[in-house]
Amino acid sequence: MSASGKFKHDHNLIHLSAREVLRLGPQATVERILERVKGADHLFLSFDIDAIDPAYAPGAGAHEPGGIS
Repeated sequence: MSASGKFKHDHNLIHLSAREVLRLGPQATVERILERVKGADHLFLSFDIDAIDPAYAPGAGAHEPGGIS
């Protein structure tokens, strides 16, 4: 297991890639997130700038066309 995989496992974190979010679509992605955080006292949701379509994040350093818009 990679170091990041171990960290995610040890801290009970989940990771959705841009490809998975695009495959699921917005509705299913939000439903999956809401199901995961049900009953949580707090929530931290993060988007890696490299997952965002460069048309919406032109200042990002590592552009990857076809990201989340």
